[in-house]
Amino acid sequence: MEFLQNEFGIFLISYILTIAITTVGIVKKQQKELKIYLVRNFGAKYRMITFLGMMSLVVSLPMILSYLSFSNMASAMPMGFALAIYVTLNRVRITEEDLSEE
Repeated sequence: MEFLQNEFGIFLISYILTIAITTVGIVKKQQKELKIYLVRNFGAKYRMITFLGMMSLVVSLPMILSYLSFSNMASAMPMGFALAIYVTLNRVRITEEDLSEE
């Protein structure tokens, strides 16, 4: 239980929970409909979210491995959301037909 008393342990648990909650939320709303909605309405912004998801892997892993200060690590929290969105939605493939139907 000593792990829970330091800032890194608390951060790690909250980071894992953030990703888990976001992923479950996306899975419960049908993935394909959500992806069609995002691509149709956000286009370039949606692509930016997926880019942030890839970048969060690059950014957050070294942070976790190097035990940076809690304030620096907490600033990576929004990237947990981007990563969860990227990982979940990347499993869904949509076609042009899906985008054209109303």
